[in-house]
Amino acid sequence: LNREPSEIDLTLSRVAGNNEDINSYLKYQSNLNKLDEISIRSSTSSLSQINKNISDILESFKIEDVDTNKIAKYVEEKFYKKIDLENLQSGLKNNEALIIYTFTWLNANLDEQKEFLIQTCISGSEIYTSYKELSDKESNLIFDISNILFEDLVLNKGQSKKTANEYYSVFEKGFICDPADYDRNNLITNFNEIFNPNLFYKNDYLIKKIDFKVFHNVYRFINQDLSNVNIDKYIGYGGVDYRGTIYKDLPDSVNEIKKSSKFFENRKTFLSIDASKENIQNSTDAYVHFAVHNDITTDENGNILSSLVLSGIGQKRFLYPKDIANKDFTNSFIVLSACDTFKNSVIGRSTTSNLYNAFLLSGAKGILSTSWDIESSSADEFVSTFFESTSFNRDIQTSFKSAQKKLLGSKKYNHPYYWASFNLYH
Repeated sequence: LNREPSEIDLTLSRVAGNNEDINSYLKYQSNLNKLDEISIRSSTSSLSQINKNISDILESFKIEDVDTNKIAKYVEEKFYKKIDLENLQSGLKNNEALIIYTFTWLNANLDEQKEFLIQTCISGSEIYTSYKELSDKESNLIFDISNILFEDLVLNKGQSKKTANEYYSVFEKGFICDPADYDRNNLITNFNEIFNPNLFYKNDYLIKKIDFKVFHNVYRFINQDLSNVNIDKYIGYGGVDYRGTIYKDLPDSVNEIKKSSKFFENRKTFLSIDASKENIQNSTDAYVHFAVHNDITTDENGNILSSLVLSGIGQKRFLYPKDIANKDFTNSFIVLSACDTFKNSVIGRSTTSNLYNAFLLSGAKGILSTSWDIESSSADEFVSTFFESTSFNRDIQTSFKSAQKKLLGSKKYNHPYYWASFNLYH
């Protein structure tokens, strides 16, 4: 139910200014993150380098005096508020549910670990809690679903619907609530970086007739904006010049940007060398669309971060979370048409990507992101269909489902690996 740690850190960095307490805390927290990151580099670092990295961090710990009480008070005032169960229920419409799944485990003995899934189901009039012990197969479906689907696609096994049905059974069988019994489902988990209700299958894919919304925490569920979007401006970045780098060109990204932009009279497109960090400006009340690579890179301070890879030279081509958090994207909707932009891919305290959270903290109204690697031509089809739909119905959720259904109904892209990776927060 909690806030993402990076959500707090990035917000504090925006308001830090000359506040010594906040600046000290951020430096302290940065050091904690660097300790986590040392393990990532351990396989390629010498023992002397690891010792030096640890010594440098410990030295900065010694000289920093952090008033954690002030920081705790600030965070409590800005990020948390009392959650009233009655208010949660009153916000749910007829035949709508808020379902929370919690994964947990315990060590039964030295050689055995038991894993459990807990379901808390809240409707307008009822609350249920139930749990079950997970089998090894069920646990594997939860944590390795993207690889299972990829293998099915590559080896042409033809088992994707069977796999999707088994995946849904993990979250339905043995529990009091069946998500298929509700017209609208609001879902929260403590493993949201890998959770994918797009795959729920019971006789057919449930997305065809049921609305699913996934929230990272209960605060974002409470604060959700249910209004339709009224955005007429489009800004797109793609066709990045990756010559001379380790990154492959994305030729379909040019077509994706051009096709998507044509639905807007007020549009700007930045292609090839123009798709650069220098051209990322404050963009309010706009669709901001990136069709680029996403990668884990090291910034100038040695921090390991997710970044969007744009045109440019050296470090100047990487768009980092802090770069985004310091921009103004108020009331904009962000489309991250790049591989694996939702989950946190580096060791740290957050489950969702710092990159993803940075856009939300910069004021974005919503984000279309991805849960695993995407294929370029199917991404072009999905995203351009999404924009075509938004141009006339103004409803993000409806447009998202339209894109899902189009690929699902196509002959070329009906396998869930192509379309189920896209997820929506609005």
